[in-house]
Amino acid sequence: VKLNQEVENLRQLCEQKQQELEQEHQTGEVLREQILNVRNALDALERQRSFLQNLIELKGGYTESTRLLAQHQSEFEGLLGLFGDLISAPKAYRPAIEAIAGDIAQYFIVEKMEQMPPILDFLQQHHSGQVTFLILERIPTSETTETPLIEVPGVIGLASAFVKADQRLQPLVRFVFGEYLIVKNQDVLRNLTGDSSLNVVTLEGEVFTRTGILRSGWYDTGRRLSQIGKNEQLQEIELEMQSLHQKLKEMEEEKKNHQEKLLHITTELENFQKQLKEKEAIYLQQRIEAAQKQTALDKSRENLDSNQKEMSAIEDQIANSQQTLTQLKPQLDELIQRRRRHEAEVQPLQDKLEELENQRNRLADEVHQLNLNVVRTTAEYHNLQQEIQRLERTVSDLERTINSQAREIEEAKQEIQRLSKMLATDEKALTELHERHKLLQSQQQQRQKNHNALRERLQKRETILKETRRAGDSSADFLRTFKVRITELEAQATHLRDKIKEKYGVEITSVEAKESEDLSVLRQDLEKLQQRLRTFGPVNLLAVEDYQKESERLSFLQKQREDLVEAKSTLMETISIINKTAREKFEDVFEQIRSNFRTNFQIFFEGGEGDLQIRFNPEDPLEAEISILVRPKGKELGSLALLSSGEKALTAIALLFSIYQVKPSPFCVLDEVDAPLDDANLQRFLKVIRNFVSNVQFIIVTHNKVTMSEADYLYGVTMEEEGISKVVSVKLESDEIDKYVESSRGE
Repeated sequence: VKLNQEVENLRQLCEQKQQELEQEHQTGEVLREQILNVRNALDALERQRSFLQNLIELKGGYTESTRLLAQHQSEFEGLLGLFGDLISAPKAYRPAIEAIAGDIAQYFIVEKMEQMPPILDFLQQHHSGQVTFLILERIPTSETTETPLIEVPGVIGLASAFVKADQRLQPLVRFVFGEYLIVKNQDVLRNLTGDSSLNVVTLEGEVFTRTGILRSGWYDTGRRLSQIGKNEQLQEIELEMQSLHQKLKEMEEEKKNHQEKLLHITTELENFQKQLKEKEAIYLQQRIEAAQKQTALDKSRENLDSNQKEMSAIEDQIANSQQTLTQLKPQLDELIQRRRRHEAEVQPLQDKLEELENQRNRLADEVHQLNLNVVRTTAEYHNLQQEIQRLERTVSDLERTINSQAREIEEAKQEIQRLSKMLATDEKALTELHERHKLLQSQQQQRQKNHNALRERLQKRETILKETRRAGDSSADFLRTFKVRITELEAQATHLRDKIKEKYGVEITSVEAKESEDLSVLRQDLEKLQQRLRTFGPVNLLAVEDYQKESERLSFLQKQREDLVEAKSTLMETISIINKTAREKFEDVFEQIRSNFRTNFQIFFEGGEGDLQIRFNPEDPLEAEISILVRPKGKELGSLALLSSGEKALTAIALLFSIYQVKPSPFCVLDEVDAPLDDANLQRFLKVIRNFVSNVQFIIVTHNKVTMSEADYLYGVTMEEEGISKVVSVKLESDEIDKYVESSRGE
């Protein structure tokens, strides 16, 4: 019981550790996803920080003249910088502040008017375009320009109150932002539009002025870079990155601890499983030993009961014999005296008596031999009964195993049938013994008759008569003992017959035994059966429990299989719907691209023909091949390989533009697509570019001067100093383009 409790406790511990292990695996998955999210957020912030740094350094988003003056800002006295760089605002109010500032954020701030001439001369010399300035000394310093704050729900306050700037810029801040009220949302703005004296701006950047101007639209605070307080934005990003780095470090440490805990739980689970296997093996061995001991104990109890009964019978016989001996002792003395007187007369009868005793001894030997045979047969029956019980348990266990053992079960049943036949044969042997017992009994009756005749003949001779009576009494006692033994054998045979009928449903009828069969043949057959029974091996006492577990697992797997079949059916329906939708969309888009390609090809190749066709599998366009069929004017081609490199390039560009027309993109990057084009094809290419430039902004990487002449801006990379690259941009004016083209032609 204690070992059984230990096994059950170990099973519960294994299940508990298995649950903990699964829970830790789930926790690990959640932790890995969180770490991945933090790393992705860090990568996004790093890209945003790099972009912001480059933007601050290169003054991205400003005009060329503004960038030029910002680069030489330190050379001019009183030039403080751009207004948007000199002020800042909390993140929540930046859309509103930037909406109010508008283009003023790109104005340069100059302290005094007298400091302007050098700056204007510089701009005139570089022909860099227009720049707007704000002169601080010309800005009103009074606070009367600010709009009085009104007590209305949803009104946050004056915009100037949320702008941070140097003290000397405060008049400018009040001048620009002092007349605007910041409100929470559009509902508050609509409520205030009736007041013609107010300028109102929402937190989302929607502006309504007293003059009736309403500027509205969507402001993406997550993607659009504010022109106000870039340095402050950069600091916020760096602080957020520091926080995420610290969080990532803590999560990595937590992940490390989790992995150690996972390893610890796995080790404990393996140890518990190992202990469980050892305990189960010990428990199984103990159960087998207990079953064996129980069998031996039952057998010992049966033997003990039988011996006790025999001892009681013997004690009763001894007591009766002693009583009889006491009663007959006087008579015995008298008989001895008479014996002495009649010895001469007894001698003939003594010879006859010796002959009868010899005959009785022979009969006793035969009876003894029969008793030995009965005992041997009984022992064989006991052994056979044990073997039958073993076979029954084996068959019962085999019937509960998986279908793969059905063949062995059938063989066991056949063996049981054969064993039943052998039992029937043994029953025949018992019947034969019973017949022989009857024969001996009749012989004994005949002897009793002879004995009675002798007693009549010896009535006249009392001594001889008494001797004969005593001999007859001894023979009767022996016969009674023999009858009792025969009765016991019959009871055992009946018990065996009933037990076989109860367990195997076989009715053993009494039939006459064949004379040719003997016990030696039966023993040989019995030994063969016992040998075949031993080949079955030890009995698996846990087969029933294993069968139940496997049955439960089979039910669970069948349920999972049904779920998978149902999921597969749903998935196949979804795939069919997706394929149908994709096929319809593909055919629709393909026809649009095909129509565009025909038109564009005729633009590139005047008088030429181009087409797109689905080949080899028109019924499933998603798996089919798409062929490009082209025929330039005046040519008959069977393959694209016969086109020149320039014609191939123009065909590819025509297909690219056909796709762009179906799904337009605001930008298009072309990397040296004009390299294989001759002058005529290049002009066609540039003509198409000019047709599309109103809808698409082209970024072309090229070495061709003619292509460069069509550009509005030129960007290049120079290395004025060794190891330091610098990006240079040039805005091309029309007269400069003409000069550039003429110079390139002259070269």
